[in-house]
Amino acid sequence: MRLRVIDLDGVGEQAPLALRAHGVTPARDLAPGLRLWADRRSFEALRIRLGETALPGRGPSVTFMGSGDFHNLTPLLLAEVEGPLVVVHVDNHPDWVRAAPARHCGAWVNRALELAQVLKVITVGPTSADLDRPDVKGGAFRHLAAGRIEMFAWSRPPSPLVRRLADGPGHRVEGRRLVWRCVGEEDWAAFLDDLVARIPHDAGVWLTLDKDALRPEDAATNWDQGLMPLEALDALVRRVAEERRVVGVDVCGDWSPQRFSNPFKTLEARLDQPPATRRGPPGDLSVNARTNARLLETFEEVLQ
Repeated sequence: MRLRVIDLDGVGEQAPLALRAHGVTPARDLAPGLRLWADRRSFEALRIRLGETALPGRGPSVTFMGSGDFHNLTPLLLAEVEGPLVVVHVDNHPDWVRAAPARHCGAWVNRALELAQVLKVITVGPTSADLDRPDVKGGAFRHLAAGRIEMFAWSRPPSPLVRRLADGPGHRVEGRRLVWRCVGEEDWAAFLDDLVARIPHDAGVWLTLDKDALRPEDAATNWDQGLMPLEALDALVRRVAEERRVVGVDVCGDWSPQRFSNPFKTLEARLDQPPATRRGPPGDLSVNARTNARLLETFEEVLQ
């Protein structure tokens, strides 16, 4: 396993990340232009720096990159990896909005699916209101209908449905209602059996983990949070790594103070993120260091 930190907001200063990282990509100067959505100049500058700080060796890469505001950088990491790939995406949000600025943290799944090597994205964990009337809110229904996105909510009530949609592995349609399969209410081990079975044996797996899927006692983030216990996330990582070939991981979802290069980003953050985020850190930020350390221990055990 090769550990990399993209130093956007100080996450790399945490122990044990600071002690164990094989490579650090300095990018704090680029962070305002990358946060929430990336402008072209900042995005290309980061691409160049990632090439200049490439990790030695050929094992699976693990990248920590700070706040979930930077989840839009995942396609940049995926572009480095040969396919075919299945992306297993753990998040409190689907990140699949079609009508959003290019390279947006709420739309990056669509950019990932533009890559020839990505077969599909399997999203696990959302509880957010993004799954309420998703066809009206700009969800990527074309990919959902084609099976290139599979959506497994952790917990979410049925939603009114305007557009037609066939049943899928993570949802069913009852009349004019979209009923999500709520995996947080199922036997977790049985769900993981199903998850692994949905990944072709000949495909590599990229795990992208946003800690806002976790309960507040397991993470402090810039976004509204879900209900997944850390133990469930740990079990998912272990099971996928045992049964399939994991080629890379990225982790985001730490809280950090926000600086933006664009006043519209400031407005979006105020409208879209919970009020506590705008007042300051949500509680004890040391929970993130503990969770990151736990995840790192798991990665070191299971990624060969």
